[in-house]
Amino acid sequence: MKWLKNAAALFVAFGIAIFTLYAQDDDLEDFDFEDIDEEETDVPYFAVAAGFVGTWYFPDLDLVNEAMGRVIPNGEEFSTPLFLTGWQGFLGIGLVDNLRVGFISMSGAETAEASVTLDDNNQTTVDRRFEYNVSFNGVNVDYAFPISRDLVVLPGVVFGFGELVMSAAQSTEDRDYGRVFDFDDEGLNYFRHLEASHVSLQGNVNIEYSPTRFAMLRLNAGYILNADVGDWTVDFVNSNLTNPPDISTSGFTAQVGIFVGLFY
Repeated sequence: MKWLKNAAALFVAFGIAIFTLYAQDDDLEDFDFEDIDEEETDVPYFAVAAGFVGTWYFPDLDLVNEAMGRVIPNGEEFSTPLFLTGWQGFLGIGLVDNLRVGFISMSGAETAEASVTLDDNNQTTVDRRFEYNVSFNGVNVDYAFPISRDLVVLPGVVFGFGELVMSAAQSTEDRDYGRVFDFDDEGLNYFRHLEASHVSLQGNVNIEYSPTRFAMLRLNAGYILNADVGDWTVDFVNSNLTNPPDISTSGFTAQVGIFVGLFY
């Protein structure tokens, strides 16, 4: 997946940076830390890292379930939380003590599938699938309150954007590749794809523990506030969708994360 490749590249880059920093100091083992003044040890929080995040997301799914029910009658409704996975990278900018900025990307989906018997003379059975996908990307700004050298509390905000996608498909058992792209000859086979961009603002609080200077574990709680959902696009073209669904991205979140990098 694309986000896994991006995260792997970040991990490698930070690993090289860490190795370079320590390789340059040939006298590290001979350094006497008792010579450091106490005032010099009282430095602002600093971190540069990247890692995996898993987020439990609690949006309102009523309108999504209404659409799903039209595709799969009597199907089991989607329920919260949705589980989103992704990555995040961040850096202490140094211009303001204890302030850090970063970028986060995550997404998740819910899927329903069923065989449905059509109400026609032949009692035809077709396979149907409905999927709801949501993605979030954003710039995060956090401020650190160090509790100890290893434990930090960081309230922050995420200025987010992303995509909402609803798709539905119906297919008979037998398909002929020679005719699959002939729209006028597809009969009972069809596909629908609805997509809209969204903008959001998230407030959250991170509790982060660093068992070493090179790794960190996170617990996070927050709330995503829906700012705007754009026009819906139908089947990847700029169709004019009348009476669009008023789907909101607002909802509470809970998150865990594991990061590698430098933490001071």
